[in-house]
Amino acid sequence: MQDTLHPTTLDSLGLAAALESLVSQQLRAAGRRIDLRLGRFQERLPAEVELLIFRAITDWIGRDPSHAAISLERDEAAVTITYQDDGDLPAEAEQRALFEQARAAGGAVDLRAVDAGFRARLRFPLQSLAALTPREHDILALLADGLTNKQIGAALGISARTVNFHLDNLYAKLGVNSRTEAAVYALRHGLRRT
Repeated sequence: MQDTLHPTTLDSLGLAAALESLVSQQLRAAGRRIDLRLGRFQERLPAEVELLIFRAITDWIGRDPSHAAISLERDEAAVTITYQDDGDLPAEAEQRALFEQARAAGGAVDLRAVDAGFRARLRFPLQSLAALTPREHDILALLADGLTNKQIGAALGISARTVNFHLDNLYAKLGVNSRTEAAVYALRHGLRRT
């Protein structure tokens, strides 16, 4: 896979917007038929998962299929991206690299030949924010907006000390060690109030 591909659209707007942009460029440049069906998610996927999916789709479309179909779906437990085109299976080395990268990101890949082409399914379990209380969601969102503990407290009608207590709980639940890591987590999952 191409390590240089990291579009700003992916960073700023997420996977669905980056895939829409990619398909639009391909349609304008080559006039191919690419069917795109994307679910909309309130939360962002982890950055490494979004990048892995985007790079895989970019590589597969770059093989110039005359027709391709891409779908991105989410259920309670996971997000699944399905890609199918009328070309041959990717080279074995490319398949191996994809399997290793997906496994490292906690996902699984099903890649197989189908009638007149190949199909790939990438499935990644969701890291749910369900374990957070509504108050913790609010605090995390305000933290991502760059507010201090005092400002968060004023916005929520609680003391800065109570905010600090909630932040300690948040850090433990999210598996982060600092305010910055918590803010990055919130931004990656689309948790902002402004």
